[in-house]
Amino acid sequence: MRVFLILLLVLPTFLRAQLRIDPKRFAIPESEIREVLELTIAAFPKGDLPPLFVTSSPDGPITLFDRSARGEVIIKLDVRERYWAQMIYQFAHELAHVQANFRPDARDNKWFEETLCETASLYALRKLSISLRDHPNFGSYRHHLHDYAQKIIANREKVDLKTLSAFYQKHEATLRKNATERPLNGAMAVALLSLFESDPSHWNSLDTLNKTPAKKGLPLSGYFKKWHDDTSAPQRPFVQKAKSYFLPEK
Repeated sequence: MRVFLILLLVLPTFLRAQLRIDPKRFAIPESEIREVLELTIAAFPKGDLPPLFVTSSPDGPITLFDRSARGEVIIKLDVRERYWAQMIYQFAHELAHVQANFRPDARDNKWFEETLCETASLYALRKLSISLRDHPNFGSYRHHLHDYAQKIIANREKVDLKTLSAFYQKHEATLRKNATERPLNGAMAVALLSLFESDPSHWNSLDTLNKTPAKKGLPLSGYFKKWHDDTSAPQRPFVQKAKSYFLPEK
């Protein structure tokens, strides 16, 4: 029991040590921002993120390749006020980039990472809309998170797992040229959402998405093979399943 109590005291400190916030860039108390960001981190099964420095900027939302002077990953959010749903949406997207060990290599298949990041945004909103039911500060706000996610989903082109391959084939050239075609990323993200909601442990597969650099001109089949080969055995079935929705066996 004593060890358990010590862990309860140490864990919040550990989280704060990993998350530094630039309070001057926000128009709300740092304590409120920290609580929302830590709740977003906790919505995912993965917890061993690198140190993060979160600030607000009209240049955001974006995660920078360059680290801070302290070696932290810099995340810029385009939120200053108490727009919690928007903050969670943006932060979850950038967290997924961080977990995927984002790197400035060939961009032919970067659209897939961007799609997973959009999936993470929807996942976090919907997850927190349930888990915050009894939260003392945000329990009454959780319905707004659900509505925010549903509004985004309703505005996306209707794509499901059965039609995902055809959708990708139709837009392949556009996606390989521009990874951040948000209407396309968003439509595919909605299709993939159920995979992660049914088994959140699939988020752990992002660890190896960019473990090795992608070569320029790499076809999607080669990209999935690289991911599969870099992934540990427990996550390989999911990688193979994800591939099947975009590149089904003929």
